[in-house]
Amino acid sequence: VVFLLVALLPGRRVHLTRETYKFNALGVALTLLLAGGISEYLKYPVVTFILRHYLRFCIYGLVGAFVAAAWSYWRVDTAKYNVLRQTLVNEYGRTGSFVVDFALGRQLNPKWLGRVDWKQFYYRLSLVSTLLYASCYIYQTLVWPQKPEQEGYLHLVKYYWENVNYDAGTLLSASCLLFYTLDSIVFEHHLSSSFELQYEGYGCLLLLRYAATPYLLSAVTKYFYEQRVPITC
Repeated sequence: VVFLLVALLPGRRVHLTRETYKFNALGVALTLLLAGGISEYLKYPVVTFILRHYLRFCIYGLVGAFVAAAWSYWRVDTAKYNVLRQTLVNEYGRTGSFVVDFALGRQLNPKWLGRVDWKQFYYRLSLVSTLLYASCYIYQTLVWPQKPEQEGYLHLVKYYWENVNYDAGTLLSASCLLFYTLDSIVFEHHLSSSFELQYEGYGCLLLLRYAATPYLLSAVTKYFYEQRVPITC
């Protein structure tokens, strides 16, 4: 689903001398959040399913990183797809040593059919997964009271503010993670000038980092959520 959204949704284009990049992580994230919200409204337990299979998704991501790295190593794409019609290879991943080349990657920006950048896809998958986990923990820790009989906007705001229940530790850590991830998503286009996108090889080290990032960043929130650690001032 994320791959289709990355491929089809429009985004901000950044034109550089060697390559043109499209950044649409914000559109992908908003689409998935909207779909998840609608599913929860229709009584489909999407949030419960995601959190229940947290470790399973982690294992799938790590195994998928090894598979993608192996596929990239054995099926090196030599098509000339960039602006200058040059083949983009990773010079540091051409040592002849399998371990080094597999870890660093033999390619820089492999693409599906010359259009969808695989490196950007896995980068967005990592960011969006982190955002979804943070949103799920916030959604789960908030317990809203029943709707009051008395109407009025100010009365409703005051009523919910005074009667909503939540775990302070989970809400604090998940909110910080949410804002941190949103910063990376909103300003994703700044990645175009980074070493990571332009010069780091598409190898096992990069893919493992992307696969592990959502779970490393959300580990503290998961701990607070499961242990219900009290916060006192």
